[in-house]
Amino acid sequence: VQITFAQICYLIAALIIIVMCSVSLCCWCYRRKAAREQQEAYRRNMGAYQPVPAAAPGQPAMVPVAQRDANGKVTYVMVPAVAQQQQSSTDPSTSR
Repeated sequence: VQITFAQICYLIAALIIIVMCSVSLCCWCYRRKAAREQQEAYRRNMGAYQPVPAAAPGQPAMVPVAQRDANGKVTYVMVPAVAQQQQSSTDPSTSR
């Protein structure tokens, strides 16, 4: 059985195509997995959010403020909106 130069070239081309396809498939799977994990993390963090309840008459309105714990999970803490406005007005970085 005699192997010609053309057959060797076809074999090399086929191997290159197979390698390229497998690499692109691995990259595609990795990207899908990363996107799925990012979406799940977003859903978990959104689960920590509760809608803002209406303020009672005479009470300051409460607004949610995001906080991260040591594990990176986001929780929302209700803070009076008046106190938050006072904080931002005394912040030297915002005043000119």
